[in-house]
Amino acid sequence: NVLSITDLQDALEFLHNCSLLLYYKEQNVVITDPQVILNILTHLTVAFYKLKNGKHLERMPHGVSQVEFDSFTKNAIITFHFFKELRTGPEQERKILTNEKLLQIFQNLLLAVKIEESRFFLPALLPTVSLEE
Repeated sequence: NVLSITDLQDALEFLHNCSLLLYYKEQNVVITDPQVILNILTHLTVAFYKLKNGKHLERMPHGVSQVEFDSFTKNAIITFHFFKELRTGPEQERKILTNEKLLQIFQNLLLAVKIEESRFFLPALLPTVSLEE
């Protein structure tokens, strides 16, 4: 017995709704281990705070302008180019979960907001502030 494409998509949507996996039909991506997303977000967060505090990364991004750098460290706005330069991880993972797909997934999870064609706001990187002050 072979599942039809429609049955498979329905099953994936059901499992996604049960929080057993992440399924993004538009990007044609199924993530069975959400730790992958968390690892990437953690790496971005560590890079953000290291760069913000004047520390160097193990692998510094190449070809990133001062404007891109300042926009990222001051306002948590990252260009696609800077994101691509910061991203690490296994090559096979990066081939399957491309930067374009990953940024779209970040948008679906409300971790990123597209500002312009190649600029994204990452609100989770902003510091917390007390509303009582």
